[in-house]
Amino acid sequence: MIQFGTKNGLNWWRLKTDKKIKRIEQLIKRLESGRDVPRKDLKVVLTDEEMQKLDDEWEIEKQSRTDKPKEIVEYEKRLGIAVRKFGLYENLLTKIEQDKSTTLHNNCQDYCYKLIDYLREHIEMNPELALWLDRDINDSQPEPSGMPRIVTSKSYENLNRQRGPLPATKRILKEQALQAALEKLKPADLSWTDASISDTIKPLKTDKSDSEAEIIKLLGLD
Repeated sequence: MIQFGTKNGLNWWRLKTDKKIKRIEQLIKRLESGRDVPRKDLKVVLTDEEMQKLDDEWEIEKQSRTDKPKEIVEYEKRLGIAVRKFGLYENLLTKIEQDKSTTLHNNCQDYCYKLIDYLREHIEMNPELALWLDRDINDSQPEPSGMPRIVTSKSYENLNRQRGPLPATKRILKEQALQAALEKLKPADLSWTDASISDTIKPLKTDKSDSEAEIIKLLGLD
């Protein structure tokens, strides 16, 4: 039995909390690198309440993306034209002269460049439009496989197709949840001393009947 308020108890609490903080920081770095963090890993470091809050925010996010903005609808329409243009170019590639082939290819690329500019212009006016895209606009290339796809698209060119709808947004929500949990465990003005930990623990154990398990749960260390 760990005796809270004793030196050993304080050391145990500090080590347990430090371990949880390091794990959260690792998960945040994973998300920042573009990789996903599965639900089972989140449940290890987030409380039931924090997990529920994340789920609720994700549902709200999905609902807010039910109707595509008119700019995104227009982009999809123009992207379809771009894909057909390149398809025509590929069909004629072996049937026309080299100079005509080059001209046709340049025309296809020019159309894509204009489409990228269209996206960039509207994203500058409304940054939330970027949430609808499967990649950063600056990573675009003037060819079908290099053009941004809508995250809900079933196209094989959609970089997010295998990861479900709006994964970039979900990663952001996961990171926010982890950051919030980290702030609770590691306030900016908290120094990890026996005195500061003792002050944190004392208010929690006001009833002598509180069990060790209950205190651990209150601390978010279960």
